[in-house]
Amino acid sequence: HYPEKGANYCLSFEVLEALIAEFGESGVLLTERALDKLDQAVGWCVSNRVTLAYAGKTYAGWNSGGDRLSLESGQPEFWATGVIHMFLSRLIEMLRQDIQRQVLERYRVPVRNANWNDLIDVDVPIPSEGDPQKLKNILEEEMIRPIAEGRLGRRRSALLFGPPGTSKTTLVRALAKQVGWPCIELDPSHFLVDGLERIYARAQDIFDDLSDLTRVVILFDEMDALVQKRDEHLDVTRQFLTTSMLPRLAKLHGARDILFFFATNHLGYFDEAIKRPGRFDLLLLVQPPRWSAKL
Repeated sequence: HYPEKGANYCLSFEVLEALIAEFGESGVLLTERALDKLDQAVGWCVSNRVTLAYAGKTYAGWNSGGDRLSLESGQPEFWATGVIHMFLSRLIEMLRQDIQRQVLERYRVPVRNANWNDLIDVDVPIPSEGDPQKLKNILEEEMIRPIAEGRLGRRRSALLFGPPGTSKTTLVRALAKQVGWPCIELDPSHFLVDGLERIYARAQDIFDDLSDLTRVVILFDEMDALVQKRDEHLDVTRQFLTTSMLPRLAKLHGARDILFFFATNHLGYFDEAIKRPGRFDLLLLVQPPRWSAKL
């Protein structure tokens, strides 16, 4: 409080920002009562945001109330605006982490015995000069190494196909462990948990959850039945699901800090549109390793 000038609220939001920084990860600020109070603080920020037109541009921010003249003129102030942004930034990050935790608890599976260096590499039949390309080498170059360098590579998704028992699921789990990201696994049961008649709504719920995540590896496993070719013999439910998954996969592909994979034993079951670039950056055959590699 400044008796000669007016009230100054900056300290209130500095305290809130410090509280979130100190206790945000503990969960004590995620109770209903605390969230209601934080919501009131955000509401104050919304209703007290001021704008100023200057040199043909409009600037927005906050005024601390410490100077009545600038408050009456609706002029944003540098420090007041900075304090509000610090508070909102901390709040957004706290909520993001909690949403991520809840979604991971819903879908995450423990990574069991999935060490990248323990997996036997296999040849990938891609035309190239010299020795055949190796599956692990491709994934290391396109996905693992960029993340280790602090960035996301151009290749963010892959369709893994091949006969049963070639460790496609284990490969994805090991890749997630290698980059240090949690792994989420989805199969048809997740889409059918509420019954066939609710499969569209359930798909929307799942992709809404996935859109809240960052720095995760997502595996769609054994999804053959949900992405079959569209033809006159396919029932309406699956045909619609196949169509509805295409834009969702494209949107997921554009998400930041996410890698996702489809694993299937039967590539021929997949609609051609599913296999177009923009849904999967890599189509990789996962075949059994050579006998010499096994030895």
